[in-house]
Amino acid sequence: MEKKELSLSKEKLKFLTSLQEKKYRAIHGLFPVEGILPAEELLQSEFKLKEFYYIPWLKNRPGFDELLEKVKQRGVEAIEVDGQTLKKLSSEQAPQGVLAIAEKRDFSENQLQGNLLLCHQIQDPGNLGTLFRIAHWFGLGGIILTSGSVEAWNPKVVRSSMGSFFHIPWILIDSASEIPQAFGEHQLLLSSPHAGRSVSDFPLKKPFILALGNESRGLAEDFFSEAERITLPRLGGAESLNVAAAAAAILARLLL
Repeated sequence: MEKKELSLSKEKLKFLTSLQEKKYRAIHGLFPVEGILPAEELLQSEFKLKEFYYIPWLKNRPGFDELLEKVKQRGVEAIEVDGQTLKKLSSEQAPQGVLAIAEKRDFSENQLQGNLLLCHQIQDPGNLGTLFRIAHWFGLGGIILTSGSVEAWNPKVVRSSMGSFFHIPWILIDSASEIPQAFGEHQLLLSSPHAGRSVSDFPLKKPFILALGNESRGLAEDFFSEAERITLPRLGGAESLNVAAAAAAILARLLL
């Protein structure tokens, strides 16, 4: 089910472009997926594919025929568009030539099992996308986002996750104070850059929730003051680590 349509109508262009904005993603219940690898992972997930666009020269790329076949199996037309059109629809400076439109889906607390990440007011979409990728790598069971975090449907979050976004369930909560009631069986660990018990000799009781704070403010002193604060031993002179780098290092210490 392949359709050649190198240019799109003004109405269709306007609609697809609008999905770069949070407001219209909320109105339509849809979000854009940019890039070949994220699109491949989308097609291997339970997310519903609604539309698919690509530039013609990708048909010469090894394996792209298989991707188009998977799109066809979903009952969706794969539509060819020219490079200039795709660039208008993308948030990237140099688009990879694929744009998929997927339907949002909701997850419940019950779908978050095992070890989890709690992302408290993470602002940078690249950081959040990388945290999805890290959670997927370490086999975590989900991510909890607090109000004030960047929107998870942001195309930069989806793209920077390199497709892991489609395999990690997540929920958004109004306040971190909801955690004890919803996930009372978990051990809550607070990532702290300068103060806390070294993760190197931390006695782990699974399952756990690793809480990560805002990039500039971190976690406040009174943020679950009864929870255990853990830190990475600093061996060099750097003042701090990026939140995603810190998460990866802590999880490696805890799980490997």
